[in-house]
Amino acid sequence: MRRIVAYTIYFSMLLVPIQLFARSGGPPDDRAGNPPNRANCTQCHSSFGVNTGQGSLQLANFPEEYATGETYNITVQLSDPAARRWSFELTAIGEENERAGNLEVVNGDQTQISDNNGQPQYLMHTRGGTFQGQQNGAEWDFNWTAPEEDVGEIWFYFAGNAANNDGGTGGDRICQG
Repeated sequence: MRRIVAYTIYFSMLLVPIQLFARSGGPPDDRAGNPPNRANCTQCHSSFGVNTGQGSLQLANFPEEYATGETYNITVQLSDPAARRWSFELTAIGEENERAGNLEVVNGDQTQISDNNGQPQYLMHTRGGTFQGQQNGAEWDFNWTAPEEDVGEIWFYFAGNAANNDGGTGGDRICQG
């Protein structure tokens, strides 16, 4: 069994303007804070300082170690008492920033995967998975199948946005771990 490391980055990505439209159908790839770019959406969602507010982001049912080829059901949990819309992005990578295992959608109404021919996969919300108007928090389930061979440590990078549901980029809480 090999160790898994969850690297939590809280940040906002829900309403990135593109041609005057919001991106509630899913963020661009590579916004989970993972190497090498560690990209996020803080340049657009900058109303509050990083890591302010009462929100939290975590993975539930997250294994401390993995067995090769084993499938795990994991839940992304995002909460904030002031938010009314939710989003996230997640990826699993190995020590060389390569794709580590396979992410799988559990509920296609709430989550989707961007899969770029062997590059890291990105699991993210769908439009329905933003839970528009929902108070207090949101959860998204997914399956992760560990690699068939031992690849060493695996890092999960994930990010979330607790948005105010006003259709713009202001007023959303951005946190980074």
